Amino acid sequence: MVVDVVQRLIDFRDERLADGISLEAQYSSLRDPGRNALRTLQDELDKAVAVAYGFSKDDDVLAQLLALNQSIAERHGIRIARLPSATHQIVSSRSSA
Repeated sequence: MVVDVVQRLIDFRDERLADGISLEAQYSSLRDPGRNALRTLQDELDKAVAVAYGFSKDDDVLAQLLALNQSIAERHGIRIARLPSATHQIVSSRSSA
């Protein structure tokens, strides 16, 4: 369950903060190879969120998040503007030159 993992993650980070390890240092440690308790907790959180929202392992996570945000916005009557792709911006700037 997401709430349980979040609480464990917060507790872990708070313990490290109490030991004088900043959040920046904690998250910088994710770049280091090998086992990392923070990485394990973050991975658990990612999996719990995916299960909670019914995300597919086979589809792009960012695309699924965008679709979720768009559906929530639509339910609340909020219109989300779509940004043009980088390719479109390049073509547009060339054609106007």
